[in-house]
Parts: sequence; C-alpha cells; structure tokens
Amino acid sequence: MKLGHVIAAAVLMAPVPFIVTEPAAAANTHTVGVEGSISVTDGGGWLAGPPFGRQETFSQEFNLTHDDPTVWPVVAELCVRGQTNGTLSVQLRLNRDETVYIYPALYLNEESECNNDDLDAADLARSRTIAANRETTWVLRAENKNPFSPDTASARVAVTHRIGADVGRPREPSNVVASVVPNRLLCAAFEVECKKSVALEWVDNATNETRYEVRNANLEKIVSLPPNTTRHVWSGLDRTVKQCFQVRAVGDRGPSEWTPVGTAVECA
Repeated sequence: MKLGHVIAAAVLMAPVPFIVTEPAAAANTHTVGVEGSISVTDGGGWLAGPPFGRQETFSQEFNLTHDDPTVWPVVAELCVRGQTNGTLSVQLRLNRDETVYIYPALYLNEESECNNDDLDAADLARSRTIAANRETTWVLRAENKNPFSPDTASARVAVTHRIGADVGRPREPSNVVASVVPNRLLCAAFEVECKKSVALEWVDNATNETRYEVRNANLEKIVSLPPNTTRHVWSGLDRTVKQCFQVRAVGDRGPSEWTPVGTAVECA
C-alpha cells in the first residue's frame, strides 16, 4: 500500500552573578544524507526498458536534533505505465549517544493506477545504527511473483551521517519550579521598600556541564552559576510583576536548550 497507509508512524546559593544577554542557542544538528537509485518494472517483469521499466536517482538531506530526533520521509517514488508503483521510505532517529538509527523499506503497489492501496510486495530491510562520519548501504528488492506479470521494484540506498561542531551539548535540565521567598517582615523591620525574591529549583540532568544559566524571561537577563547547581534565588524584583524563568546547562560543546516557559511552575 502507499506509505501513508503503512506508517500510521535545583544550602541557598548566592554567587556573584554574571549577567549577560544573548539569543537562544542553535540546535544540536546531525545531517543525514540519503541517496541512491530506484527502479520499477511492470507488465511482464522481464522487459526492463521503457515503457515497461524506469530508473531514477534520488538525493536528500535531513537535519536531526535531540529536540526533534525522528523523521520518516518518502525519499523516492516511481510509477511505471500508470499502474505499478515503487515507494522507498527511510526512518531516521537520532539516539542519545549521538548515533543514528536507520530503517529503510521498499513497497511495491500494482493495480489499475499508481495511486492505490494494493500492496503487492515489500522489502523491509534490517535496521542499522551508525556513528558520526560513517556511511552504510542497502540493496532492496520487492516483487509480486505473479507468473503472468512479475512486477518488481528495487532500490540502492546509501546513508551518510555528519555532525555539526555543537554535538555533545549537555542534557537540558527539567522540573523547573519558581516560588516567592517570604521577605515582607524583613522589609518592614528595616523600613525599606520591599522587593520580591524568587527561589528557583531544577533537576540537574547533565554530566558534562561547565556552568548553569538562569534566564529571567521578563528582564531578558541571564545569570551564570557553577556546575551542578540546582537552586538559585533571584532578588530585587518588582513585587507587582509575575516573573518567569528558564534554565539551561552549558558545556564545552555549547549549551542545552532552554527549559520551556508556559506553565505556572516556572513563574512566580
């Protein structure tokens, strides 16, 4: 059948803050190239030339990140004589260890028109996992073995895996919780204008960070903290304004993604 029918698929710490402003980090990108050729033969099978058989080449690139790690595209599709169709899909998934999982599949459909759900045959290749700067190749073949019309589809697929310079970033923190630190009595005792302090806590998921950064999304300012930090208090804030915060880990190969803001727990 057509591919669309096959794939349904942080002791209170108060370090001296270093405040900077900067844009969000670029994604940690792995580029996967998929190229090769696909051939389809119809109407007797043994007649490989036009109009009974055709061959085309293909070449595509896909960018995978740990924030968007999986794609399953159709990389090639070829129809012969308006009725026999070959479709090649390749599932790609970026793993946490920076390898890429690859699963190619070739489908043969034959009916009175190419856009049909009559799956005659398929070659579901054995999946492989490749590291960065490696290449792997498959040869696939699907045939209906009909003695009167042995239609076939075949493909050669080569997959390459390249990485950007930012691979190896630390893992993003999680479970960010912001809460107001009670200090009104202290302010009243010293007869000073009471400013708000917000305590932030998060879960440290990284093992290779060199520092943590906390961003006040309202002020668009960033505080830099030591590695392994899981708590920080941001002081001197306007009592009348709810403040929202993001946290990220930074390593030698760049930063993680910022934690999201969108629920009540990150704002106080």
